Amino acid sequence: MRRWATGVALVTATAQGRPTGCTASSFTSVSLSPPLVLVSLYRSSRTLAAITSQGAFGINLLGRHHQDLADRFATAPAEQRFTGVGHRLVRDVPVIDEAMAALVCRVERTVATADHLLVLGQPMWCDQNGAADPLVHFGSHYQCLAVGSARA
Repeated sequence: MRRWATGVALVTATAQGRPTGCTASSFTSVSLSPPLVLVSLYRSSRTLAAITSQGAFGINLLGRHHQDLADRFATAPAEQRFTGVGHRLVRDVPVIDEAMAALVCRVERTVATADHLLVLGQPMWCDQNGAADPLVHFGSHYQCLAVGSARA
């Protein structure tokens, strides 16, 4: 799947009153009516455990200037990921202040598949934080989008 370009998001939830989260590139829109989104997480993920316990989660879309934040939520110990990261609680779900856009979703359904759990969520709240170019992951590296249109 290294040849598939995708956006990068931080998936967040609350576990025992504390924020938790991870970096994910496996996020997509599923339906517009009703609005549904999907994120795929490792079954052993602490963030996934918090999501299934809380019944809600956040999707924080990252801009291209958020590479350090994406790396931190992918590699730092779970208890250090939110240290120094501005965030607020929306419906008891952590939302990253600097996110390009954010959703807070109610868990609609989960589907077990291989070593992952697919989490379908219905957005209950959303916000956009100005215009920014998205952080894109492709070929195991972060990339920038070229401005303009692609021609076939």
